[in-house]
Amino acid sequence: MEPFPVPLDAFAGGQGYVATHWGIRVAWDVIADGEPPWPFATARTIDSIVWVIAEDGTRGAHPGPSAPATFQLWLVQVYRPGYPLAAERRWHPDWGVRDSIVGLTEPHTRDDLLPAWHGRALIVGYLEEEARKSRPRWLDLDQAARAVQQLLNSNPPIRPTRQAIADAIAAEEETEIPLDTLKSRWRRHKDYGDAPITLSEVLQLARQELHP
Repeated sequence: MEPFPVPLDAFAGGQGYVATHWGIRVAWDVIADGEPPWPFATARTIDSIVWVIAEDGTRGAHPGPSAPATFQLWLVQVYRPGYPLAAERRWHPDWGVRDSIVGLTEPHTRDDLLPAWHGRALIVGYLEEEARKSRPRWLDLDQAARAVQQLLNSNPPIRPTRQAIADAIAAEEETEIPLDTLKSRWRRHKDYGDAPITLSEVLQLARQELHP
C-alpha cells in the first residue's frame, strides 16, 4: 500500500507528531483470529459502489457495505515535522521487529534527539492503541466492569464515574488514557454493528459479578 501519514494530535503525548505506515492488506480477521504476531493496523474499507437509479432516470453512486481490513505493517515511522530525525519500527518475517532512530548520519543537534526518542515511545503506545480498536466488544466491557469493581472495593470506595474508570484502566495498562479516549473506545463498537458501551451497562455488569 502507499505510505499514509496519520497525525497523532488526538493520541496522548502525540501533539505535533505524525505516524507514517508502509505495508500490505492481508487476509486476517482480528476479531475471529486474535491479534497477529506482527505489527498491524485495521481500517474500514468500502467493498463496492452501489448505483441507484432515481424515478427521473438519474443515477447516483453510493458506497456499498464496508468491511474491516487488516494491514501487515512492514515499516512505521513517527516524527515531528521540521526535525531531521525519526523513530522507526521495521518488521521482517525472518528478523522480527527492529526499533531504531533514523537520520543520524545527517546533520542534527542534541536538541533533535529528544523528539526522536519521544517518537520511539509513541510508536509503541500508538500501535497498542490501534490494536485495541480491533478488540471485540465483550473485552472492552469486561475491562471496564473490572475497573468498576476495583473502585467499589477500594477503601474507602470510589464513585465509579467515567473519569475514575478511565484512571483505573490507565493504571492497569500503565499508560495515560484521557476521558475522551475512553469514550471513543466505547463508541467505536457502533461502527462494527454493535451497540456502544454505556456507563449504566458497565455498572450493571460489575454489580452482577460482585453480587451474583
